[in-house]
Amino acid sequence: MPSLVGSEMCIRDRLEIFTFGDLIQYFPFRYNDRTQFFNIEDLGSGSPYVQIKGKIQEYNIIGEGHKKRLIVSFEDKTGFIELVWFQGASWVEKTLRKDVVYVVFGKPSVFNGRISISHPEIEIFGETSKEEGFLQPVYHTTDVLRKRGIESKAISKIMREVLAQSQLHIIETLPESICQKYRFINKRTALTSVHFPANQTALE
Repeated sequence: MPSLVGSEMCIRDRLEIFTFGDLIQYFPFRYNDRTQFFNIEDLGSGSPYVQIKGKIQEYNIIGEGHKKRLIVSFEDKTGFIELVWFQGASWVEKTLRKDVVYVVFGKPSVFNGRISISHPEIEIFGETSKEEGFLQPVYHTTDVLRKRGIESKAISKIMREVLAQSQLHIIETLPESICQKYRFINKRTALTSVHFPANQTALE
């Protein structure tokens, strides 16, 4: 398979991934369960990573210098929660809208008696999210890659593009008789399901 180019060069240098084949076999180490939505009223400091759906009521940047942060009041039908960004506050603020439904994903915590989510993933509902949810792959990365904007989600995006372009190059390595005897799925389907399982059954 061809060598990686562009933004993938940094991945090559830091993760020792040199070809598309290497990248496709760089597997997730876990998956975030994005198959269900939680109600804000049910969240607490002991909650796992959660996915909620609602609208932004208001947002403001407060503080100066290293104390500068973006505070967003986010609402669903059951209550309110604060979303907080300490880094990239000005950039995030420019992307926010009050007239649309968002999907928010992150780890709730409690500070000064208020439940909040720091640096959540946020996207407009329906753009890339699905009503039925999905399992989100999580990939190992490094501090250097994170500083360059290449976090797990960026690797996931690159992986999806590479898999789409590489389908014809993924060749079955097991004899057809073995695949039929043990009812193995083909290698293309297996690799796709490892990175982007349609559901828990497909992952297993």
